[in-house]
Amino acid sequence: MRQKWIITPKETLNDQERQAYWENTHIVENYETVWSMTEDPVLRHKLIAEIRSHPKHEKILIPGCGSRTVLEQDFVESLTDISAIYCTDYPGVIKVAAGRYQHDQVHYEARDSQDLGFENEFDVVIIVNSVLSESDAENRAILRSCYRSLKTGGVLIGLFPTIFAAVDITYLEQSRERLKCVDLERSALYETQQNLWQIFYTPLRLRQIIKEAGYQLNKTEIFFCDSPYFLEHSSQYYGIEDPDNVVYELLVVAQKL
Repeated sequence: MRQKWIITPKETLNDQERQAYWENTHIVENYETVWSMTEDPVLRHKLIAEIRSHPKHEKILIPGCGSRTVLEQDFVESLTDISAIYCTDYPGVIKVAAGRYQHDQVHYEARDSQDLGFENEFDVVIIVNSVLSESDAENRAILRSCYRSLKTGGVLIGLFPTIFAAVDITYLEQSRERLKCVDLERSALYETQQNLWQIFYTPLRLRQIIKEAGYQLNKTEIFFCDSPYFLEHSSQYYGIEDPDNVVYELLVVAQKL
């Protein structure tokens, strides 16, 4: 399928720089400089409910799993009919994660998300904010690689940040300072604590790249980050003090037919 609406970045990290950046983020900075989703029990409950709604979910893949292992731990405890969970990321990140949690059903492997090397192996792929590189080409490659990893009938369940949330939040505040970090032309946000740009797709762009990767898009909905965890995290990380002005992301379910 012809690619539409390609985003040309101003600059991108090369593969070595990207690996060094993320390994430093997890090993040295303990992931404290990153907006983190998986620590929220409400989100984990939502993902577990979505997984359960699909009849086949014995084998699960979490690409870009990160070093915080609460997601796979919750899956093991809550999904009693699973046979295996594969968690992949950069070698240094995987080393940290494997040192924090070990279980017979959980397998940690260092693999490139753009070319995972799996073919028709998984019932479910879980994406939680791991498709947001400043490189549109990389993000598209990750979605294609996840598609290849799925069995026919398998599903991708993903959380994707959207640039519209940043704009929405900013225009509900008195200050417009956050707009300095927004590039609507490239659907990009500059994360000041991370010191890098990331692509936060609009719904139409995300819909298109998911279709181009081969999936049937079954559902897209807004997930409001309004739990006690997220309200505190939003205050600390983004300085958002109004409990009604909350971060939101796109929750997507897409299937390999």
